[in-house]
Order: sequence, then C-alpha cells, then structure tokens
Amino acid sequence: MDGPIQIVGLGEVLMDIFEDGTATLGGAPLNVAVHAHQLLKSLDLGEGIVVSCIGKDEWGRHIQSDLKKYAMRLDYITVADKPTGTSLVFENQDEIKFEICKDAAWDSLAPSAATKTLAQRCTAVTFGSLAQRGATSRSAIQEFVSEVDGIRLYDVNLRRNTTDGEAGYSRSIIEGSCLLANYIKMNISELAEIGEMFGYNNARLLGEECIFPVMERLRREFSLRGVIVTRSRHGALFCDATEQITMPPCETLIKEVHPLGAGDAFSAGILFGLSRGWPISTCLQLAEAMGTWIAQHVSATTPLSSEIIAFARHQLPLERIEWGVKGTLQSSAHGSS
Repeated sequence: MDGPIQIVGLGEVLMDIFEDGTATLGGAPLNVAVHAHQLLKSLDLGEGIVVSCIGKDEWGRHIQSDLKKYAMRLDYITVADKPTGTSLVFENQDEIKFEICKDAAWDSLAPSAATKTLAQRCTAVTFGSLAQRGATSRSAIQEFVSEVDGIRLYDVNLRRNTTDGEAGYSRSIIEGSCLLANYIKMNISELAEIGEMFGYNNARLLGEECIFPVMERLRREFSLRGVIVTRSRHGALFCDATEQITMPPCETLIKEVHPLGAGDAFSAGILFGLSRGWPISTCLQLAEAMGTWIAQHVSATTPLSSEIIAFARHQLPLERIEWGVKGTLQSSAHGSS
C-alpha cells in the first residue's frame, strides 16, 4: 500500500438532464472517480482520475469546470468534434429511465501513450458497458483495462433508451468485460438479465435461493476474485472463492429516494476499501453508507458527508493489524487480490 492510490473511472462522461431542466454532472465512471477522489484527497492518500472524451461545447466546458471544483486533473479528458454526452433522466421512485444521446464525444475515446502509462501504474480502474457501444471506444477501454495490474471492476450498468428500447450493451460486450475484470458489480435486475442471457436461469426474476448460485457461476466461469450485487433497499451481496456475504442495508431512513448515482457511490466505496486492503465486509459497509448518502440527493456527485470521511479515516490505523492464530496482534498488509 506504499505510494499514492490512483482510482480511474474509464468511459462515459455526460450531463444528466432532469425533467425540470436541472442539469448535473454524470456518467457512471466519472461519478465513481469523483467520489473516490473525495475520499483519497481528504485522507491524503491519492486521487481519483477520469479518462474520457468531451466535445468543444458548453456542456464540455461545464464538465471541466465542475471537475476543477473537486481539484481533479483533466489531463486524461480529450476533446473531440462530437457533442458532449447527455442523458435525459426520468425518475419514478426507485426506478430510473434514460434517453442517452447517440454518437457522443465519449464514443471517440482513443488510447494514447499517456493513458497507457496511467493504466500501468494505477491502483484500480472501473469501467462499464455503455461506453463500449462503439468500436473505437470499446477498443480503447479494453486496451486500457488489459494493462492494469491491480483492481479491475466491471460495473455493468446496463442502459436501455426509454423511447426506442435500444440497448447500450450486448452479450459480447458483457462477456468481453467479464473476461477483463477481476471484480464485477451489478444490481439484482442486471444479475437476472445476465443470468438469463447466459442460460444460468430460466426467468428474469430470480428467486432468493437462486441469487448466490448465479453469482458463483459467474465468478467461476470468468475466474473472478469477487461478484457484488446491490439490492437497493435490501442491501448487497458478495461472493468470492471462500465466502458469501449478505450485507443488510443502512438503517438511514430516506423520505425521498433519488437513486441516480447511488450505485456509483457504492462502487467508489468498494474500490477505496479494496485499494486499502480492507476486509470485504468493511468495504461493503463504507459502500452502503456512500450509496445511501447519494440516494438522498438529486445530483449523483453530491459532496460526501463528514461522517463518511470520518468512517474511512477511522479504519486507517486498523489496516495493518490482524489477530494471530494464538490471539496475539501481528502486523500484516492485507492484499487486495
């Protein structure tokens, strides 16, 4: 755990535009990087970095300005002759629907010597499905991830446009991404869809007794270190080669739920904890708190609470301590593999 941690969000950056005209910073990889950056900078441990592409337009300048407010570097955000990505967002209680622009700047994401160097030295990367809808960006993402020797989280984020039902993903994208990753994360409906797609289950709706078997089959088939499934108000699930964990939800009562970006904050918590070598149960605890916090706000990149920062800070002195076989304390660096 020596040296600064770099957690990379690789893929789409965009502006989320709500029905009332409100526009906020968005794009799953960007959201993850922003939240990871808040934790890392607050604790002087490193930084979150966005790798993407924007247009030469007002939205592109807006994104750059917002990232500067978080003191995030812009070195790895290129500019293309295409419009900056946008997503019309329709919220209905716990459900979100989208209308995502086509042929956006992020579809022109291309590799470079700088991104190759970053890939080889970063601690962790997260990537999804949407930014791989085009051949150019898909190739760039796959090349970057293949160079990362650390944590590679495929946060599947299956997106389908509301009006025409067009999917921003395919089976080949999902399979290729699972092969590149060492951790994958999805929500319960995405697990059901992938399970049906791969012939693991016969229906979209998984029974409670089927969830862990499908997760375990994914883990084994793609040689993953771990599989994570979020279940909104019902907490989260995790499995690896040695254990299955059912994480209860946070006890925080939310009067008005805004689910947009909650899963991305969850991912940032997981990546932060794994990067520090925390036990997965502690990673999940931080992730749940972060997801619950963002679900209380409209913007997916709302600044994290002081309580969340304090929780992460409290773990730091405990990271290298574990109980020995005979009950004596021993120094240890928990591996993230």
